[in-house]
Amino acid sequence: MTERPVVSPSEKRAARDAARKDDRIRRKAIQQAMRAGWAGNDADELNWLDEAAQAHPGPDAAVHVLYGLAARLVERLADATGEDREQVLSQVLG
Repeated sequence: MTERPVVSPSEKRAARDAARKDDRIRRKAIQQAMRAGWAGNDADELNWLDEAAQAHPGPDAAVHVLYGLAARLVERLADATGEDREQVLSQVLG
């Protein structure tokens, strides 16, 4: 029979607090992106942003949301202009 590791109440509380903090950071990054007009209000866009933020918990969530939004913007510009994504990216970066 395998014994379960003993986890102290303070360790449980610390893990729960860290998860809550990650959720707050993720929600705040998404809200800021929406307020700035970088993200739409459609469900697909919000789900995509949430997945991007969850993939990198903690303070890095906001950075990864911004990188993801930049990638989506390049895709949209490429679709709108009919150009290659690499061409659009090189034009954006100058």
